[in-house]
Amino acid sequence: MKLRSIEVWAQHVLDGYSHSSQTFKEALYSESPNLVSAVMERTCNLQCLHCLYPEEKTSAHISREVGLTDIVQNMVRQLPAGSSFLHAGRIVRPWHVEVLASLRALRGSEIALGLIDNGSYTRLMKHFERLSLRLDWIDVSVDGDEFAHNAQRNSRNAYAAAREGIRMGRQVADKVTSLMTLTKLNSHTTQSVIETLLMSGEVDELHFTPASPYGEQIVPLIMGVPETRAAFAGLQQVAADAAIASKIFYRMYRVEDLELLAQAIGHAAVREGLEQGIVDQGRILFHVNGVEVTYFPLSIWPQEEVLIDADGTYRVAGSGQYSLEQYVRGEQNVSAYTADQLTATSDLIASYRKAVRHWWNFAGRQHLAQELNVIGRIMAHAEPQSDSV
Repeated sequence: MKLRSIEVWAQHVLDGYSHSSQTFKEALYSESPNLVSAVMERTCNLQCLHCLYPEEKTSAHISREVGLTDIVQNMVRQLPAGSSFLHAGRIVRPWHVEVLASLRALRGSEIALGLIDNGSYTRLMKHFERLSLRLDWIDVSVDGDEFAHNAQRNSRNAYAAAREGIRMGRQVADKVTSLMTLTKLNSHTTQSVIETLLMSGEVDELHFTPASPYGEQIVPLIMGVPETRAAFAGLQQVAADAAIASKIFYRMYRVEDLELLAQAIGHAAVREGLEQGIVDQGRILFHVNGVEVTYFPLSIWPQEEVLIDADGTYRVAGSGQYSLEQYVRGEQNVSAYTADQLTATSDLIASYRKAVRHWWNFAGRQHLAQELNVIGRIMAHAEPQSDSV
């Protein structure tokens, strides 16, 4: 039986069984992506401090020129039943709602429809009503208490807009969730967010993930050990309640954040979690002090999603840190984030396999070497008495 890419990864990184690059690529080739996400607008009503996207003008005219609607519909048409489509931002336009409605008409309940937003979608409630569109889930991000959220979102009104988006979420979606991007500005507020949003029943799930240092402006916000310890402590405080703990998720993509977690709460706890973890598609799930932790290795990123940018291109992880104008100019190192130019007739699997080859040569191998090195340190670490909380 052929191994999945996450199983190859686990054997290679956790079990000490060496696999070749070809084995990794073949495992990825054999998998079928089950998520198409689209960045359907490059401009935003906010310019958040933690956001990897630069400030841009609207990309709507570019999307029209390349036929983004047809490209998205074509890719979603080819997804296997049980897959998902995600409107990944940055803000929602009226024509985006029409695209979502067209996908519902195209695939019905075979495909789950999701939307990530900052609360701005509430301006378009009439469009949802007119099209009788109901999403499977909507995520309205809340980045801390009101003070922390507004500071991180660089807006005095951002928190109120997000809370309104959560309050109205059940009018347009079956499930309402919230993702908190953790930084030095808000790491101390995790328990408060859980109490405000989850314990009150306003949201069905809360997800927490450390900010990634894409761009010089984000680096000062990246958590260190003290902030990671504070953020995770807030989750641990409520994890004793099994009903609440089952709705809280700590997600990591960078192996550096996995090591930070080990340094913050104890290498032994993370090591045990990794050893007893469950490998799922593209991720490993484990529990630390009652909190569910999910780690998505970047080395095998392609199977996580087919990422369609606003200009109709299939791009890879981290691509959002560059503007569409930079891609058009072909600036040095920027074009490497483009895997394929999509059309209304592109073959999903062929484009996905092209992305696998591109990613592996561009970044996958380097990520794997780093993952092997860092996780090796975690697994071999001799736990000092003072290391645990």
